[in-house]
This record gives sequence, C-alpha cells and structure tokens, in this order.
Amino acid sequence: MPKVMTASHAPRDDVGMRSGKLRPWFALGGPLLAVAVLTAAPAGVKAGELPWPKWLVAGVVAAGGVLVAVWTPLVKARTDALAARTTRATERDAQAEQAFNRLPTRKGKVLLVQDVTDSALLGVHEAIPLPASSTSEHGLSAELPTYVLRDIDADLRTALEARSKTGGFVLLVGPAAAGKTRCAYEAIRAVLPNWRLFMPPDAATLTELVTGGADLKHSVVWLNETQNFLTGSAPLTAATVRRILADSARPVILIGTIWPSIYDQLRTPATSTRGENEDGQDLNNDAQEVLELARRFSLGNSG
Repeated sequence: MPKVMTASHAPRDDVGMRSGKLRPWFALGGPLLAVAVLTAAPAGVKAGELPWPKWLVAGVVAAGGVLVAVWTPLVKARTDALAARTTRATERDAQAEQAFNRLPTRKGKVLLVQDVTDSALLGVHEAIPLPASSTSEHGLSAELPTYVLRDIDADLRTALEARSKTGGFVLLVGPAAAGKTRCAYEAIRAVLPNWRLFMPPDAATLTELVTGGADLKHSVVWLNETQNFLTGSAPLTAATVRRILADSARPVILIGTIWPSIYDQLRTPATSTRGENEDGQDLNNDAQEVLELARRFSLGNSG
C-alpha cells in the first residue's frame, strides 16, 4: 500500500472570493483640488487688490484661465475612467458571486475535500448495494464502499503532492466504469484533504469565477467528465486554464476524467467533417491546448 501523503494547507476563507474592491476616488483628490485652486485663484487675485502691476495681475488671471481650461478635461477624463473601472469591478464581483452560488456549498462555504462523501455529487458510479449488516457491523460506507488500491495510485498521489506546491492539472484517462472518478477522489482525499473542492457544474461557471477574481488558492477544481467542459457553446479555454495555473504562489489543482476515445478525438485536428469557423480556425484547437496542459494518467479496466 502506498504511503498516504497529505498537504497541510488550510482553506483561505468562507466563500473563496478575493477582495477586489477598488478605491479610485482617493486618486482624484489632487486633481480636483488643483481645479478648485486654479478656478478660485483669479478671483482671489482680483478681490485681494494686491499691490502688483496690472500687467502681472492680468497675466496671472489669464494663466489661471488657461490652466483651468486644460486641466478640467483631463480631470473629467480621469474621473470617467475611474468610474468605468469601478463599474467593471462591480460587475465582475456580481458575476463571481452568481457563479459561486451555483457551486455545492454548506452554510455558504465551499466544501473541503474530506467532507465530500456523496457519490452522486462526485459522479462516482453507484456501487453494488451492501448488506445492511456490513455497514452497521463493520462501519463500511454505503455511499463510498472500501476503495481497492490501483496500480496508478502511488504515482498519481506523488504527482498531486508535488503539484500542491505550485499547482497543476492532472487527468485520468480510462474507459467507462474503470473507476476513474473514484480513483481521482481517493487521491485528492489522501493528499489534499483540507483543500477546498470547487465543483463547477459547467465551464461557464468556472470561467466566471476566474474572471470575477475568485480566490482559488489551495483549492481543487473538480472536472469530472472533462469533455463536458471542453465542448458546447461556452467551453473552457486554454487561456482560462493558464490563468488558473499562472500564480505558483497560489497553487490550484485541476483534476479531471475522460474516456480514451474522447481524449483522442479532442486532441485530433478538426477535419472537414467536423468543420472550421468562419476564420478558418480549427474548432478543436482550444481543447487540444487544454489537454496538453494536463499530466495524463491511464487507467485500465482492471479493479
């Protein structure tokens, strides 16, 4: 039996969202004050009846007027830009919150890997029902019966342990009912029990979490039946996957499962029967790139 390894990282926060609030209006203090001073200065010079030559007073007033005329549009442009940034940030926050609400959670918190035992939620094929006496006398789980170790478990868990430091993508490839999903879950439960388990229902949800600034640090992103995330009207893009994995100081692990036939199909350049878009681009290119980012583990029919 391979040694069980655990990456002892606690979850970051309750909802997994990174604070992205902007404070742009503080940046306007100086420019706005300058406009106010430049606007008031000419009147102040006139009203103060300073003992200056008239030509000097006139020059100060004229210069002030010119500066106000030049500075005011600049301040307005900056104000508009900062307002647009604030609007975009607010929209991203709302988008990420809506995506978060589509995730399996408990009391507003993303589930930890070790807390997920629902086979249906994981996508594990239903096991042969156990006798009631077995579950009561021997403490066996009716949801997740005792796991039988497989040949790839040691290498898979070693890979996850290594990627827990920097992040990465692992993909289990095997035929139907080979036990890919259960193998993947047992691996992350053994190595990353205290990491949060993000289980997006589709690619759009994951993309919205990423673009909305969700904090995925020390999280596992569950991509069971990975082909469902790589096809459809809003598939997961290579750019999004790279963005998830870009910051090695905030490690994220993606783990997925896929059939060999579908894996090969998605990695094969599109043919005329599969088509191209209007720009002549291979419709399968992005899926190929995503799969190339993954470390592949093959799982056979045994066990």
